[in-house]
Amino acid sequence: GSASVRACGSASVTACDSASVRASKLVAVHKHSARAKISGGVVLDHTGVEKFSADEWCEYHGVKVSRGVATLYKAVNDEWTTSRGVDYSPGSKPACNDFSDTDACGGGLHFGPTPAHALSYFPEATKFVAVGVRVSELRPINGGPAKAKAPRVVSACVEVDIHGKEVT
Repeated sequence: GSASVRACGSASVTACDSASVRASKLVAVHKHSARAKISGGVVLDHTGVEKFSADEWCEYHGVKVSRGVATLYKAVNDEWTTSRGVDYSPGSKPACNDFSDTDACGGGLHFGPTPAHALSYFPEATKFVAVGVRVSELRPINGGPAKAKAPRVVSACVEVDIHGKEVT
């Protein structure tokens, strides 16, 4: 919010809204608002994230991309579905018929850059799947924990653990 922070040593600070930060030479300051006032430190500017293209969003979140296909994650229940009823059973390639090519929530299949991000949107989940989505069809969604949407999965769902490692 409008907090004032003085940071030194090995501190790390996230500056949002109209925060004011005074940091010593080697403090990492993550700037998430153009209104934040920062003096000193090593400023890591995140203020343009909401304007990132799908490629930039994948790079920013460390998403693996191979041959134009991004590996993203979905949190699901014991029946391999979500609260919306879409089936993400291993081996399946779900698709939707209501895709909306905007950066707003809704109108598409939603995914996180990690299983932990996906879990934040479905805390009741008991399982996770990795999916392949074409970067050219991927639309980052602004606001809240990182997520993006797409009209379909092009590489079949694979069960993974919370760390993204395949479950055999």
